[in-house]
This record gives sequence, structure tokens and C-alpha cells, in this order.
Amino acid sequence: MKKFGKRILALGVALSIICSIGCASFAASSIKPTVNGIKGSASSTMAKDGESASASTTYNASGAVSVKSTYTSLHISSRKPRTLTRTKGNYGTASVNFTKPTNYVSQRISSEHSISVSNQRWTGNTSDSYWIDK
Repeated sequence: MKKFGKRILALGVALSIICSIGCASFAASSIKPTVNGIKGSASSTMAKDGESASASTTYNASGAVSVKSTYTSLHISSRKPRTLTRTKGNYGTASVNFTKPTNYVSQRISSEHSISVSNQRWTGNTSDSYWIDK
């Protein structure tokens, strides 16, 4: 009976580790960081119809912001993926936009964001996906 209890405990520990690893790999679609006491925002958004995607980083004071986004789509007939990457840096707000290519289906946008103010730097990741039920 003791061996059975130890196996159940080991299984429980293993499942909790697997779940925590799996959950940690997903990025949120938006983040609201605070840098130097001032709020900012970072987001990746796929349009509900899958026709476009965008990402932005905003800081509500003078600070350098950047966004680097990767947009992936899939060709309808060949199923070959197409990946586009865009980077934008600015002061206050930086954003990038993507439009779905003809004969492709949108899949995912994932972005790396940063805000730099004085000697403080914040970085974070966001992502969003588009799924079609068939």
C-alpha cells in the first residue's frame, strides 16, 4: 500500500511540473508594465477575421520603446508557412502592422517589447493566434 501511495504522489508531482512548464510557454496577448513608476502597455493582436495583425508598445512618458514582431501565415493549398518579421523603435509609441497575404491563412503573431527609461529597462513578450474550425 505504501508503494501505491508513493506512486500516486510521484505522478501528482510530475503532472504539476508538466503543467507549470506548459503554462509558462504561452505569452499573454497584452501586458501593462510599470517602468520608473509610469504605466505602459504592450500587445499583439490578431483581427477576429484573421485578415490582419498588429503589435504595439506604448509608454506614457518620454522613453524609448520598441517592438519586434513575427507574423506567420499558412498557404491554403500547399500548407507552406510564410513568416514576416518587422521591427519598430520610437519614443512613446512603436507599432507594426501585417496584412494577410492572398491565398494564405493567418496563424500567429508573436512580439518582443521593450521600454527604456533612464537606467531602467523592461522587456516582455506577447502573442495572439487565429484558428479556423473546420
